[in-house]
Amino acid sequence: MKLKLALVAGFLASAAAVSAQDDPVIMTIGGEPILKSEFEYIYNKNSSSSLDKKSLDEYVDLFVKFKMKVMEAKERQLDEMPTYLKEYQSYKDQLILPYLVDKESEEKLAREAYERMKTMVDVSHILIKTKDQDTVAAYKKINDIYAQLKKGGDFAELAKKYSECPSAAQGGRLNYIKPFTTVYPFESMAYNTPVGSYSRPFRSEFGYHILLVNSVVNVENSLRLSQIFKRDTPQAKASIDSILQAIRGGAKFESLVFQSDDRDGAMRGGDLGWLVPGRFPAELENAARKLTKVGEVSDVVKTQFGYHILKVKDLTPMESYEQMLPELKKRLMKDSRAMTVVERSRAKLEREYAYAKIEGGLDPFYEIAQDTTLPYYEWTSRIQNLEAPLYTVSGEYYPQSSFASSFKAKKDIYDSVKDAAKKNTTESHKTIARYKEYYQISPREFVDLAYDKYINEVLTGLYKESLLKNNSDLRYLLKEYSDGLLLFDISNKVVWTKANSSVEDLSKFFEANKAKYKFDSPRYRGTVIRCADKKTQAEVSKMVKSLNPETLEEKINAKFNVNNLTKVKVESGLYAKGANKAVDQEAFGVKGAYSDSDFPFVVCTGEMTDMPNSYKEVKGPLIADYQNKLEEEWVNRLRAKYNVKVNQDVLKTVKQNN
Repeated sequence: MKLKLALVAGFLASAAAVSAQDDPVIMTIGGEPILKSEFEYIYNKNSSSSLDKKSLDEYVDLFVKFKMKVMEAKERQLDEMPTYLKEYQSYKDQLILPYLVDKESEEKLAREAYERMKTMVDVSHILIKTKDQDTVAAYKKINDIYAQLKKGGDFAELAKKYSECPSAAQGGRLNYIKPFTTVYPFESMAYNTPVGSYSRPFRSEFGYHILLVNSVVNVENSLRLSQIFKRDTPQAKASIDSILQAIRGGAKFESLVFQSDDRDGAMRGGDLGWLVPGRFPAELENAARKLTKVGEVSDVVKTQFGYHILKVKDLTPMESYEQMLPELKKRLMKDSRAMTVVERSRAKLEREYAYAKIEGGLDPFYEIAQDTTLPYYEWTSRIQNLEAPLYTVSGEYYPQSSFASSFKAKKDIYDSVKDAAKKNTTESHKTIARYKEYYQISPREFVDLAYDKYINEVLTGLYKESLLKNNSDLRYLLKEYSDGLLLFDISNKVVWTKANSSVEDLSKFFEANKAKYKFDSPRYRGTVIRCADKKTQAEVSKMVKSLNPETLEEKINAKFNVNNLTKVKVESGLYAKGANKAVDQEAFGVKGAYSDSDFPFVVCTGEMTDMPNSYKEVKGPLIADYQNKLEEEWVNRLRAKYNVKVNQDVLKTVKQNN
């Protein structure tokens, strides 16, 4: 709390100083000062569009209305609603994240990933998992296996015997991997180990590994292949050689593909699809990777299946680094290698704010975490009163109690994960999956993790406040988003929801302004009855003369549509010319407009009109007008409530973008 108050006080003091010196008040609304920089930022941003360019005076009026509505939203405490806080915090985190990233590390990792994406590595591995926090036994076991390898042991046999990965049955073979498909330590070892060699033992989040690189293939170009194939028979080699000779002599590949023994493929022009590492025999893939142009044809390739001639049907070069960089950055931050960026960014913040951890400061928390007999009320009370120094920031000491709230929240999660680990239920599995970083770590490791998260929040909080203080564009962009959220919420409550939900108010507004909604062309209001035969049409024509229009449809259907026999189709509504072909013919006099072999005879009953009967018939434009009325009344109330004073001298100095 002490740190938070210090940050807020420092930020406000700095902001006030900047305001007084360089940023005059351009207007006050309800006594609240609006700085010139904020108005200037929003004005130039919104007036840059040539589609809706406002004069400065026009924009002052729009800005004042906007600010009054936001003030009203805050007065109603809409800025304290959970939905607003969640959306605002999410946007703030997203906006600030790029500033927190160590650019040098990000660039280095993005470039590394791009270069690695040019190849794929065929790997095998031996995995020894770390169980029950006993990493010593796992480490000893992996080193014993490593010693056997160095003595000439067979990798595949050792994998079958010792590896705790499902791939053990295949001698540890995982086939091809590429960047972002495995955890970063595994990927790095795969790309840094020579072909045919095995790595030293190394650790990932899954345990200890030894990795063998079987081969590397170049995938810088994506290839789509066609083939001519001959099965391995005594005559096959001579046959395939003569086909290749003909192609080299100028014959078209496509004209010879029907000599292929792959009949189904030949019907598709020999198409093999896109070359995927591991999908085809190694000999075929290696030959294909040597082809670099569309239309290029290989020499004869021998595989276990027979003889092949390959042709590049299509080729897609890998995108440039610059083209792929935005996507690479996104993938970096979702990948385990993001920790490298985070760690270097964190180290940079520690240096910037002169952070130092006090030796022994976490000891009471270690004791509490390890003592499972302590009652909840006792340990939660104890941590609130720990006043020994825990860390320093910018030369100021902060007590152990500053970590108390964060520690308690995270220990509650850690304890729930420990409890879940003792059960075997769907909910316990969900708990473990949700908080997997707390699963299978010791109490001491938990304290270190919880403290690390806390300090990261402290340092990033400091950086965020400093960033917002010094970067006016970022500060105003965030404020603009916040105000936009509040404007939406308050407008929804005061105008939009009311205009759409109050039937009584809409009806009154319609009756008071009925003449305004006169149709621009005549409409036919009535019922259309389409009949299956002329006799039914005659009976319907007699009935409609005596029936109440409100019950007409129900009674017509009841009389003529019985025993699963449909003799009439009935519909009622308000029709403009062109909306219904039967109405066009019978009411608007368009000869030959209607034609239906199943229901060829029509009866229409109703009237032509140029006025709507109720608001429902003009609901769209009516609601828009009613919203405008509510908006106007609301703005008038706001003007009466919030006194507005504009400093014209300052307004004249506003810089306008051309």
